[in-house]
Amino acid sequence: MLIVDGHQSRLDPLFVEYINNKEHKWKVRLGVPYATTLWQVGDASEQNGFVKSEWYREKAKLLVWKSEHGLPRAIRPEDVMPIMNRIFSKAYGNETNNRKATAEHGWFPPNRKLVEHPSLVRKKKETVLNVDKGFAGSVLDHLLRERSQSDGAKKAAEKRKLTSNAISENIKKSQRLTSGVLAKNAVHSLDDPRFLEPFRQRKHEHEVKEEEKKTKRKAQASSLFIGVRELREKHGAGKSHLFATFNAKECGYYLQYNKLKTDGAMPKGLSERRQQCKEWIERPSPTSFPCQSDGEED
Repeated sequence: MLIVDGHQSRLDPLFVEYINNKEHKWKVRLGVPYATTLWQVGDASEQNGFVKSEWYREKAKLLVWKSEHGLPRAIRPEDVMPIMNRIFSKAYGNETNNRKATAEHGWFPPNRKLVEHPSLVRKKKETVLNVDKGFAGSVLDHLLRERSQSDGAKKAAEKRKLTSNAISENIKKSQRLTSGVLAKNAVHSLDDPRFLEPFRQRKHEHEVKEEEKKTKRKAQASSLFIGVRELREKHGAGKSHLFATFNAKECGYYLQYNKLKTDGAMPKGLSERRQQCKEWIERPSPTSFPCQSDGEED
């Protein structure tokens, strides 16, 4: 079993499909969906503090060695990785410090230590309210009666939310799928069928949309390529006429054909379009891919 934090990379399709491959199946559970940054064991003081002290120690050793061998007394970019190689195993391979860090962050044992983190503890405000007599007391009594009457309906609604079909539908229709969405729907394992089925449906729908976009781009590129070829057959090379015989629609074809992603909106008037065509006449013709096998990496 592998317990991970709620970072978005845990829901990457490649990762999800890999851990659910029947030939090498992993049991992956989400630990803290809403406090990912607080469960980074590598950021614990036991880890980072040791890394910093070892870094300064190894850096000092290297500077002394360089000075003794007549080399410039400076840490250069190519020195960084050798220093890290020396200290990495000492810091992150230290079993005693690792055990302390995981316990302090509530990773293992699962001791709920994280809920005591200062950023998650709401400070209590000392206030004194008269709730026994007068208007405040009667309002409070009314609120409590309403609350007790609606509690049953709320519990029934929450129970309906957590049925298998409702959970799958919630996950499928969520605008952005995150570990928080899964936790809200009582899903904490990445092999849960209530998660896997809608996850794969979302993935399939996304792939279909991307394929449709790609087909549309190819069709548009092919159309522009054919249109510009017909314009050249009709009017000749651009430098021979400088677009003086082009109408607004023909200028639009030429501009769309040569347009880059960084270009602004196309001019509206005929004279402005002709001028734009003249300015873009030296641009190299874009690669067209009217065939299905071309432009696969666009």
